[in-house]
Amino acid sequence: MGAAAVVVLLLIVFMPAMHNNTYSSTSHTTYRAQIKDISSSGGSLVTLGAKSYLLVSFTNQQRWVYLKSGAAFFSVANNFECPFLRW
Repeated sequence: MGAAAVVVLLLIVFMPAMHNNTYSSTSHTTYRAQIKDISSSGGSLVTLGAKSYLLVSFTNQQRWVYLKSGAAFFSVANNFECPFLRW
């Protein structure tokens, strides 16, 4: 992983904690010939394609996703108080 990608990943992980937000982070992986649906409590849905890796981070102010490899389809529920951001 390049140095810039590491810095971005660290910012995604640690910036929310520095602002005293409620914070949740998880990762999802799929393998060859596997497709995975990931839903959030806010109503958004991600369909992760085969051989993919996705990092998801939520605070009470922002929703972040970082698709490191592979493919994904996003169906995002509108929430103007908690925007959905991709990296």
